[in-house]
Amino acid sequence: MKTSRLRRAIVSRVDKVSREYGLIEPGDRILVALSGGADSFVLLDVLRDVKHLAGGQLDILAVHLDLGYKPEPNPDVEGLRAFLEREEIAHRIERTDIGPLAHSEVNRANPCFLCARLRRKRLFEIAQEEGCRKLAYGHHKDDVIATFFLNLLYSRELSTMVPKQDFFGGLFYLIRPLYYVDESLIKKYAAKRDYPIFDSGCPIAGNTERDKLSEIVRSFTRGRPQLRENIFKALHRVKLDYLPKQQPGGFR
Repeated sequence: MKTSRLRRAIVSRVDKVSREYGLIEPGDRILVALSGGADSFVLLDVLRDVKHLAGGQLDILAVHLDLGYKPEPNPDVEGLRAFLEREEIAHRIERTDIGPLAHSEVNRANPCFLCARLRRKRLFEIAQEEGCRKLAYGHHKDDVIATFFLNLLYSRELSTMVPKQDFFGGLFYLIRPLYYVDESLIKKYAAKRDYPIFDSGCPIAGNTERDKLSEIVRSFTRGRPQLRENIFKALHRVKLDYLPKQQPGGFR
């Protein structure tokens, strides 16, 4: 599949989910969380093709939080800065100590939870400073499926990511424009682009419970993509009448 066809396939899915859930609207100024991974680069890239959803002009601010795992000067961050300047994309890059703090002695039990929480907190603070009411993450369809199993097995609840989520009484919205996009499509497109992709340096990257569950799902559905699609569709066809109702004093 050529780059143009890949791009159209991704853009059409972004357009569809945005129209269905009101992700991108006229007057929007959106902060795009740019992690350095392929997902966030693809998100930033294709948002340029859905400006019609915002009345012809979509105001985007790319924000990268350096989590502090790698020593300064960080060549990855400098490469990212050069890319954003070359592409003429408005951006902010900020050095933090979120990584070392999340993996400190006082928090070894759940570093991923604290890291995600602190990152989101800081991104919302920057969004407020920059006049952005929406924060866009590069989560895709496979992330939605993995989160469902993660919450099922570890949080004992039936839940997952949603395309649009309000915070602070609707003051801010977290949106996921790649919600309908398969990870395989993102990887194929990113492989054909000149993105300066890099990792954060997290010591457990690739070996988290989320990573393990994602691999289990990939293994189970390999060669049978319809199974993965069925899982995703099932999350949108919940039959509450066939689920036990929570009783006072019941399971916790």
